[in-house]
Amino acid sequence: MATQTVSSSVSATVTGKASGTTTVGSTLQTATTATQPLKGLTGAVAMFFMWILDFLYRFVPYYPVDIMLLTLLVKLIMFPFTYQQVRASVMMTKIQPLVKKIQEKYKDDKNKQGEELMKLYQEYKVNPLMGCLVLIFQLPIFWGLYKALLNYHLYNPNFNGVSFLWVPDISKPDPTWATPIIVAVATYFQFKLSQTPTSDPQTQAQTKMMMILMPLMFAWFAMKMPVGVAIYWVTFAILGVLENRLVRYIVEKEINKKGMEKKDT
Repeated sequence: MATQTVSSSVSATVTGKASGTTTVGSTLQTATTATQPLKGLTGAVAMFFMWILDFLYRFVPYYPVDIMLLTLLVKLIMFPFTYQQVRASVMMTKIQPLVKKIQEKYKDDKNKQGEELMKLYQEYKVNPLMGCLVLIFQLPIFWGLYKALLNYHLYNPNFNGVSFLWVPDISKPDPTWATPIIVAVATYFQFKLSQTPTSDPQTQAQTKMMMILMPLMFAWFAMKMPVGVAIYWVTFAILGVLENRLVRYIVEKEINKKGMEKKDT
């Protein structure tokens, strides 16, 4: 039954190609109704990204480049939220000495301590929960993009057999170790260059551990997942490093303008 379903989906696409309309839309309804590999919020987001990928293909008929463009587009759309997330992280680190002074000064009066901390957060326009809230908001989008690339070959058979550099088919895992190694290196530098410096020994130890575990974990994923997903992740990591550097530069200028460093001493 499943084989018949996929065959009907493929036939619809091939027919569309013969008539000069090679789009995901010709197979989207059939594949969604029959196989239903994508459900819920992330499924809807994934379907949307598949449509965008199909749209980009009309102008740049090479899927590896389309994946990079799609990743760039998502990064641009999410930049305001990423900015708030990184800003909250940097600012919380910068005002930490002031937070500790308030906590020590009002350690016997929790109500007063809370009031003073709120004044401090308002003064520097910091929301301690902003990083978590933004991350929660972003997760369905990034997970949906991942699912879109993971399942795109089911909806558009033209995605199958597309080569990229040494890889013969981006809809399948890399038969060599090259892609997992590249993914591991990209993940390592993204994690390393995106960290906010801290003097806390416990946090430093946790960071060092994560810098080892995260690249290894993503390298293992890259051994199992299609190369198309790896292209997305490596592009995402490179853009993430550049984006993080840009946001930190903007925030540092804001800090210098407010004279926080002088106030902190």
